[in-house]
Amino acid sequence: MSKDLNKNTNQDAELLQQLLWYTHNSDTLSVLDSSVDLPDIDNSGLNCIDCIGRLDYPNVTAIAEELFMTRGAISKIVKKLIGNGYVIPYQLPDNKQKIFYRLTDSGIKLYEMHRLRHRKWEQRELGFFKQFDEKKLNRIIAFMKEYNSYLQHCIEEYSDAENNTAAANKTDEDEA
Repeated sequence: MSKDLNKNTNQDAELLQQLLWYTHNSDTLSVLDSSVDLPDIDNSGLNCIDCIGRLDYPNVTAIAEELFMTRGAISKIVKKLIGNGYVIPYQLPDNKQKIFYRLTDSGIKLYEMHRLRHRKWEQRELGFFKQFDEKKLNRIIAFMKEYNSYLQHCIEEYSDAENNTAAANKTDEDEA
């Protein structure tokens, strides 16, 4: 029985190590790839530019939903993009409450460079996946779906705990 336990422990440790290496290598490759032609902007900024370039009426809420980020985080990123001259705000003539964003000429250049990088990434990754047969790919896809579902559940639990802590702190402040 203890052999099985040790085997699982070794397998678990190996799987965790491989996940760490995947994250590290993926991040490193992303940084190396972006530093070649996009030295003054980070991935969050690029992803924001991508949304602004793709969405019909990009505002903070739409971009936040698309990128699974908070509106506050998107506001900070957009403010920086405006300051760098990549994005400009605008309002629709019939709706002065909502602020939308469009890319400047330099923002459009970054958008196009980012789209090209994204296509290269897809080609590189799909080229790697071609070595696997359909059965193995289906097992990989099933694992990734389960794992991402688990991670999403953890994120939701963490967010709920953070919200509960914030609510409790606010109640304590209100009572003081």
